Amino acid sequence: MGAALGQSWYDESDRRYTGRHWWGTVADDDIPDPLTGAAAAQMSAELGLPGFDDGRKGTDIVVVAADLGTTWADEAGDERTREAAGEFVASSMLWHLWPKMLMHEGRRPMTLTVTVDGVHIPVPAPESTRDLRPFADALNRLRSGCGNQFTRATRPRTVGSFAYELVPARDVQQPDPLVAAAKPFAQPMRHVARMRMAELVVDYLECTPHPDPLFGYAGVFKASREADHYFAGAEPPTHDDWVEKGLTGTARGVVWGARRSITKQIQEIVTPRPIAGGAGTAGLGEIARRLSGLIPGGVLAQPTAGQGNGSEAAPDQQRSSPGSTSHGSTDESAGGGSPGRRPGSAPRIIGAPQLEVHEERPYLVARVAIPSSPYLRTIEVRTHIVVDGGGLETETSPSGRTPTVLRWRNIANGAVVQGRALVVPAGADSEWWVYTEALPDAVVRMGVTVVREPA
Repeated sequence: MGAALGQSWYDESDRRYTGRHWWGTVADDDIPDPLTGAAAAQMSAELGLPGFDDGRKGTDIVVVAADLGTTWADEAGDERTREAAGEFVASSMLWHLWPKMLMHEGRRPMTLTVTVDGVHIPVPAPESTRDLRPFADALNRLRSGCGNQFTRATRPRTVGSFAYELVPARDVQQPDPLVAAAKPFAQPMRHVARMRMAELVVDYLECTPHPDPLFGYAGVFKASREADHYFAGAEPPTHDDWVEKGLTGTARGVVWGARRSITKQIQEIVTPRPIAGGAGTAGLGEIARRLSGLIPGGVLAQPTAGQGNGSEAAPDQQRSSPGSTSHGSTDESAGGGSPGRRPGSAPRIIGAPQLEVHEERPYLVARVAIPSSPYLRTIEVRTHIVVDGGGLETETSPSGRTPTVLRWRNIANGAVVQGRALVVPAGADSEWWVYTEALPDAVVRMGVTVVREPA
């Protein structure tokens, strides 16, 4: 096939044209079809395509008379060099194919490479970049069954699932230049990556900003297998949108309803809501605004290896805000357990615990990485109330309760273990979501520790 790529537009009747013009073999239906057989072989040779005689598979694309565009690194808007164009291609692949680059069922489905004049341009792993890591975490939550489902009263009953991650604004203030080259949106981050079952990003739906300028969020919506073909029918030839215009009946209900479900859930995230059980307590949105500086990881000091099993950071290394709900992360057992354990082998909380609301109830959700070990171990997450001045109150919160660790969920296979303790058999690394009560009027400190393993 041949194609010219231009800007899309709508005519007077609101019919959308993609700006793509196609060349090929014209059949009776007046629609161009691909060249095949000898004609395809001849055109392939003229364009320098490698062909499939050696058993190769896949798709080859040649761009003739490419316009490399300009880069706006300065006010002049210089023409993009071939090297800069290669970085832009790598960045574009990263932003739209990152789900295929994540580890899934023990492998990465795709490996992306870019070369310019024989020089390799590295494409970073999405989970290693600050811009894409929250999207990757949200998709991994969906894969582990932790997302919120959008359901209907009629078929297809399950349309898709949604998950999100809160993003401290300072985490994306200095993005990698290659990642930023083709970034499809500007700050603040308030976008949902929409995709079908194939896990290729269709677009990034812009939603309501977080009320606190120190925060953004990244979400993922993935269509269900049952509803996937309705979303496929809503895509233009460019596969970069779900177009609701022209849809009717079930198709419109599915596609429009999915967008409405996303925006509704986002609205619940960013709108302050009261917490049941405490007269006059601030809503979650207000708490997030007031205590936003405490939520990111590293706010509560990390203990050193010399502190031993179950040790705590010194109170003067902590920050708190009395009378509010906040959540820090720390590793209580960086040096605990059996003597001679290699450095870095302790379980730890990854990143910042997130405040989430399910069925009107707030939860604190943390991601815990448990490294491999030849021994069976018992892992616990422990919670403490941080009082005014940074000290620890081990008895009760200001509301008269202690935060309870509710359950663990394995990120890889979705297995659920109830309670504070997790028995981990000998074997490979694993990662878990741990769910804890979020109490009003309390600053909560979380820590993970090994409580039993062989001497």
